[in-house]
Amino acid sequence: MNTAELAYQFRHALLRDAGYQLQLPGDRARLHCFALAAIEALAGGRPADVERLTAGDEIPAHPTDSVAQELASHACIAAHPVERLYRRRAANFDTKQSRFDAAAAGWRNVARLSGEEDRAEALRRAGDNARYAGRVKESEQDLAQALSLARSRGDRPCEAATHYVRGRLFHETGRAEEAEQACAAATALHREAGDRRAEGDDVALLAALHRGSGRFDEALRGYEKSLELHRAVGTRRLIAVASANLGSFLIQMGRASEAEPLHQEALEIFRELGNRAYEAMLLANRAMLLSPSGIGEDKEKTYARAIRLLREAGERRSEAVVLSALANDLCDAGRLEESESAYHAALALHRDIGERRFEGITLGNLAAVHQLLGREEEAERSLRAAVAIHRETRNRQWEGTHGCDLAIFLVRAGRSGEAREPWQAASALLREIGSEKDLAQKTRRMAAVCREKGLPDIENAEAM
Repeated sequence: MNTAELAYQFRHALLRDAGYQLQLPGDRARLHCFALAAIEALAGGRPADVERLTAGDEIPAHPTDSVAQELASHACIAAHPVERLYRRRAANFDTKQSRFDAAAAGWRNVARLSGEEDRAEALRRAGDNARYAGRVKESEQDLAQALSLARSRGDRPCEAATHYVRGRLFHETGRAEEAEQACAAATALHREAGDRRAEGDDVALLAALHRGSGRFDEALRGYEKSLELHRAVGTRRLIAVASANLGSFLIQMGRASEAEPLHQEALEIFRELGNRAYEAMLLANRAMLLSPSGIGEDKEKTYARAIRLLREAGERRSEAVVLSALANDLCDAGRLEESESAYHAALALHRDIGERRFEGITLGNLAAVHQLLGREEEAERSLRAAVAIHRETRNRQWEGTHGCDLAIFLVRAGRSGEAREPWQAASALLREIGSEKDLAQKTRRMAAVCREKGLPDIENAEAM
């Protein structure tokens, strides 16, 4: 485009805006009413309004959804009461499209325009979307308001759903005790109401909490119960989520052959439903299944596709988890600089969204790369910071794992006297939670390092 064309377009836009601004307010409102009616006609007419915004209810799709934000803007300027309808549809559409920041802002607009009967649920949805976007403070504020309003009105479904979202937020930010309390409150209310779908979600969240604290038998029962409940209800998306959760846990327990059919079922459902964020997480899990460690061409391509899908969906939390998994495999393959870069990218995301549990895990794993690169001081700092975060977030599995790594590091550095306390505490923790496989692996590593340093045997390592 040449200079003359640019000048013409600028003058045209300037005159058009001046003409618009010279309109009297009443005339301007009528213009926006005309625009509203014209767009509605082109998009298939105005959708029916929803009488109540209720927790768990799905708003049916309508052809106007993709232009709902524009329609809401016209209605706002025209002072037309249909603004609330289109604000709600726009927020719902953004939620379905995984545009979480826009959806959170949209639901807050809905809350502003709603009466008392809908305000709590709109704020709950705002808080949930803010959580997905990694906006921890905003999410907490929205959810606290939602819970207060729901309780004051006796809105039990909204209260239960808000407890559940708070439980997820607390879990993701490393507040295990608060998460369990919120989860217990949600479960009690959902069971009282006979809401098996929501109870399935509650049970899965509690299973994740048990998994993080090393209560693996309880976690397995929880994941299995969640899948049973969702199969009974028959909601395919939730069946897929429950299958993926159970499959992921089985991989952790070394039962990959049992996990594969669960992941395949989940992947097929997510693709059928067009859920790109969950498809991406499943792809990442399948990448982990391709080989126990290291990274080949197929595995690397799978990771790359998963990360791209998650970025497109705005799923920063899941993107960080997948980046950490990629970094682990790059480290195993000896591609240390690339591994360090992936770990740092994951850490930046975890810190930005306040995900303390995964920040601790990533820091501890990054320490291994620092050691292999010969950066001993950085390795020790990362391990000590990781163990402190695990203790703070009550992540007993990883506190034990990285505590053992710290003790092994100290023995290798010739500081066996300093290693006594972390080794005894960490190995006892792994033994207490029944993580025998990890304990055996760490014990073998400690024995090898003790031999290198001239210590007589592994028993000496445990009682240094």
